[in-house]
Amino acid sequence: MRANHVLTQSLVRHARALEGAAIALLAGCSSLTPCNHRDLQGKFGLACAVVGYRDQPDSSERGCLLGSVAAEPSDAPIVVFVYQQRGPHASVIESAVLPHSGSYSFAVPAGAYRVAAFVDVNGDLRYDPEREPAGLYRGGRTVAVMPGQRVDRLDLQLRPGHSQRISFTFSVPERGDAAPGDGQSDQQCVTASASR
Repeated sequence: MRANHVLTQSLVRHARALEGAAIALLAGCSSLTPCNHRDLQGKFGLACAVVGYRDQPDSSERGCLLGSVAAEPSDAPIVVFVYQQRGPHASVIESAVLPHSGSYSFAVPAGAYRVAAFVDVNGDLRYDPEREPAGLYRGGRTVAVMPGQRVDRLDLQLRPGHSQRISFTFSVPERGDAAPGDGQSDQQCVTASASR
């Protein structure tokens, strides 16, 4: 009997707390402050509170991955790429060929990615683990990016004596500049970082 009484009191307290929260929510939403949420622009009331006051990012908006690659001076180009790995399978999302050590940027859809690079010693735009120094950002850990987010300082060091092995074969597409993606979105990342 005593246990039932304690349970009833607990339920009453929770019901009163919920009632108070609902009153506060309705009172706040009945104000004349319009919603700034993209789907409820200019609307008022409860719908605004349920959906939220903050504008949500556009899911088609890309995020930016930026960093630099440092290698010993040479005439060999550096291939840097962003990929996703699911089990034993890797999928290259974007790639770029740098003429020498320097900065890179990729505009990618929201997701989790890994970044890698190698010095293309023989100039064939294919990774040769026996001859070409390679590096993985933080040993191959993933980097998460949200729509509109800028993730920077994804720096790689490529040193012949301390090369990391890329666990899959990779070559740059025939035209030699980038894998799937567009250069304009990558340029937006560079422009955004220059304006900060």
